[in-house]
Amino acid sequence: MDDTLSDRREALSARADSPDGRISAEIRGRSDLRIRFRASAYAAYSDRELAAQLGRLGTTVWARYHRDYTELTRSYLGEPAPDRAAADGDFLDRAEHLTVTGRSPHGWVAVSSRALARWEVSVADGAVSTLPEDTFLSELLAAVTAALQEYQDRLILLTAATYDVGAPGRSTVKGEPR
Repeated sequence: MDDTLSDRREALSARADSPDGRISAEIRGRSDLRIRFRASAYAAYSDRELAAQLGRLGTTVWARYHRDYTELTRSYLGEPAPDRAAADGDFLDRAEHLTVTGRSPHGWVAVSSRALARWEVSVADGAVSTLPEDTFLSELLAAVTAALQEYQDRLILLTAATYDVGAPGRSTVKGEPR
């Protein structure tokens, strides 16, 4: 039995290490993100240094994931048609500028991303010295999850607006909300 595109996307994974090599991240499927510190690495970071390493790691792993996702989709579906509708160009331009943010439940970590291509991470002062590693990772993953959810929500609204399909949950008649 042939795998569907959805099956292949769920099997997709991308991995990267932080610039200093002490943190690794892996994305599996559409929503499984795993982040791990090398032994004793977490406690050795300052809050600011950890934030910088995580931002660069996020940018790298998402770039690899996006590249592999795009290659997988193109190989499965074939190359896209070279001429796009004006709405497609507008959609891609606007999607490229979507900026999203996410905060952890207790405010220890905040993330922001532009089009999921560039990631910035803020770690609150005292996080490393206060939080155990597993608690910090839970805070980080919650912040990333919130940013990804905002991106999905905004992408749905952008799709609806660009292609005149109406906002989710609302009926439209000839593009006008009912």
